[in-house]
This record gives sequence, C-alpha cells and structure tokens, in this order.
Amino acid sequence: MRWFFILTIMIISYTCVYASDERIAILAEGQEEVVKTKDAKIAIKMWLKEIATKDYKGELDISYYEYKKDAMKDFFDAKIQFLSLSSLVYLQERDKIEQLVKKKYSFIAPKEDYVSYVLVVPKMKNIKSLKALKNKKISMQNGEAFKQFYIDNLLLENNFPEHQKFFTEVARYKSHSKSLLKLFFGKVDSSIIPRHVWDMMCEMNPQINKKLVILHESPKIFVPSMVLIHKSMDPKLIDLHTLNAKNIDNIARGDQILTLLKADRYIPIDNDFLSPMVEYYEKYQKLRVKK
Repeated sequence: MRWFFILTIMIISYTCVYASDERIAILAEGQEEVVKTKDAKIAIKMWLKEIATKDYKGELDISYYEYKKDAMKDFFDAKIQFLSLSSLVYLQERDKIEQLVKKKYSFIAPKEDYVSYVLVVPKMKNIKSLKALKNKKISMQNGEAFKQFYIDNLLLENNFPEHQKFFTEVARYKSHSKSLLKLFFGKVDSSIIPRHVWDMMCEMNPQINKKLVILHESPKIFVPSMVLIHKSMDPKLIDLHTLNAKNIDNIARGDQILTLLKADRYIPIDNDFLSPMVEYYEKYQKLRVKK
C-alpha cells in the first residue's frame, strides 16, 4: 500500500472482563515494509481469538484513523491503550511517549534482535564510494521508515545532501526483492534492503552475490516496529498481555500469527535495548541541524 504521507490506523476495540473499553491501534505509516495492514488485521483477530477468548468478552469493532495527528492525540489522551507503530515514529515522538508508556514490545523478524540495512551496488562498476552514486538512481521498498533514515544519515556523515537532492531518482517497489532485482537487471544504480533479506536472496540465487556487492552496511541497531502499552491500561490486562506474549509460539495457531506478522518472536523491550537506535537518531538530528 502506498501510504507515504497519508496513513491509516486500524483500531480494534474490545470489551474485556477487567475493563470496559480498552483500545488496540495499528499505525500503518512506516510499517509497510514490515507487514501489510490486511495481514496485521487477520493476525490480531486470530491472536485474540486463540489466546484472549478466556480473558476477554465482546465483539471486535474495527475502525480507521486517517491521519497521524489524530492517532497520536488519542494515545496521548489515553484513548488508545495498545499501539503498534514504526519505531521511527516512536523516535520522533519519544519524549511525549515515554511519559505515558508502561511497557514496550517488538515483533522481531530475523533471528537476531536487531536489523541492519545495506547499500548494494553492481560489482562490475567497481564503485568504491558514495560520490560515485551522485545523480544516479536508487531503489528501495515502499515506505519511508528506516531505509530513508539510514541513507540520509550516511550521506550527511559524508558531507553530502540528503537523498532527495543527492539522487536523480528514488524508485520504490512493493517488496525488497523487487527493489534488489531492479538493480540486478541494471534498471537502477544502487539499492537499500535489510541485511537479512540480502543474505536470504543470495542464498536463494547465488548469481546475486556474484553480480552485486555491499558498498556500506549500517550498524545492527534497528528495531523496525514496536508495541506501546499505555500506563492507563488496566494492570490486570497488562499482566494478561505479558503472559500471552510469552505463550504466542505455544498456541495452536501461533506460528501462523507470527508468519502473517513476518516475525519469529514477540519480545519485551526496554530503553537499554533501544538506546543504540536512539543515539543513532539523535546523531542524525544533529547532522541535519548542521546542514
């Protein structure tokens, strides 16, 4: 889905045995690269049905927010108790969020806890520096999130302007694989994808590794998406969520739920866990100010 400036938030309201109206929200902006909203809707319905029917009562009521400002206002006003969002949005709103959040979780996609991104170029062109990519074409998957954040930070570190002024064209595609294949077939000059996707594609097609090469890799510090639990949520519900999170891979359809969410774990995270990413973001903001 092409949501670059307009975003959609799925709200699932449910009535539980402990509280009358707790609300779950999924903020789509920045998470397109992680999971499709349709898959997220199916997974959450499935999860609630499988592990929450003993604890919650009532029918699921699904509605949508169209604008980010409305969604964040509802979270800040304690109208949303459970919010899934891009970690980049968390970084942008971190000061306000940390005053209101009780717990944080993340769906982890690769086997490692963190994600890194790679800038890939054709091997035959013998590109050794960013300078060689100036006024060239770059490809990436749809969505802003960390790919754009990573390349802008890299360019600023090397005294270049951000990507909009550095590249002549930014080609966006529905998947990481399509983005990389455009580079493989010579349609663009470089591409950005997560490192674990690069490794998987090279394993599936060894020709990729023979024809393309990594020019630069980011630190392995990124957490693409996260879940925030508002401090206003009923403490008993927080305990239930903690228990359910631990048991997600033990329930009958747990693997299916994680597959839909493109994850293999759902883990609690704290500020220490996020600190490398936060420091990277703060450094990026300082570089932008200097420019």
